[in-house]
Amino acid sequence: MSNIQKLIAAGFLSFFLLLLLPLLSLVCTGNDLPDNAFFRHSSTGEAIVTVLPQNTGKSVAMSETEYICGAVACDMPLTYEDEALKAQAVVAFTLLRRQQSGSGSDADVSASNGFAVPADIPQSTPGCLTAEQRKAQWGDAYPQNEARLRQLVASVAGQYLAYDGQPILAAYHAVSCGTTEAACHVWGGDIPYLVPVSSWNDMTSEEYDSSEVFGADEFRKICREKLGILPDDSDREPIGGCMRSASGYVTDCELYGTHVNGQIIRNAFGLRSACFTLKATDGSFRFAVRGWGHGVGMSQYGANEMAKQGADYCEILARYYPGTSLVRDANVPA
Repeated sequence: MSNIQKLIAAGFLSFFLLLLLPLLSLVCTGNDLPDNAFFRHSSTGEAIVTVLPQNTGKSVAMSETEYICGAVACDMPLTYEDEALKAQAVVAFTLLRRQQSGSGSDADVSASNGFAVPADIPQSTPGCLTAEQRKAQWGDAYPQNEARLRQLVASVAGQYLAYDGQPILAAYHAVSCGTTEAACHVWGGDIPYLVPVSSWNDMTSEEYDSSEVFGADEFRKICREKLGILPDDSDREPIGGCMRSASGYVTDCELYGTHVNGQIIRNAFGLRSACFTLKATDGSFRFAVRGWGHGVGMSQYGANEMAKQGADYCEILARYYPGTSLVRDANVPA
């Protein structure tokens, strides 16, 4: 090979390495990966995800199995039944797959409807507790809790919910008001598998009823600063009529002559749900609230009650996400 040919070959090799090195650095370190990034681990074939564990403020790369364990531990108590925990694991994996695949934007369900999307819409993936956080939280019970959690997650590994072949927006909440809510009343867009279903066992939850009381000045301040309502000094009644969805959640309530969406009222006043009644008595305003959460999709308490009565995770998911299919990702090691 002539000197000129060697120089040309060396030049091509240098150019190739300049292109390759940033990619090698990215794969080896996991730095600068977007929240929904994942790549295949060369030794096990399992996907690695980059997540932001709860209360850490720092992203961490972990296996999908580790993430699902952390997500279930973060969002459902280990005192719940096995089948309820399995259902939650499938929900967590479904949301992860939805984010990774980019199958539909969650913004699609927040069509312009005159109010902001509530903060608790599952925009991407659930929260996550690392193994260290789980150990700190469970203390002496950590070994048995961790072993049980991992066994349950492994039993449903790779399973997710799909509609029209795509991972669904697997919304969930703590306790419904007795019937789950339609997505259109919360986020402004119809989603065929997020429709009202009976969850009557929720009414037995200790968290079913709650209340919030506000003095007149505080109530008016919240109306002014968070709802953009300017209460006047006329004889107008501060509370007008309220409209409700078929499930019982407030869809519209009149405050000082202004109509406000129930979810917006919930957020402004820090209520547990939008299933409420509001009364003014003795110079104060009292909200009586039923349920906890936006009410869309799976009720976690309801799922646990179904499990207590003998339902398996497939039956639980079929109830709360009607019309969906439970499928398995063949790329996930069994």
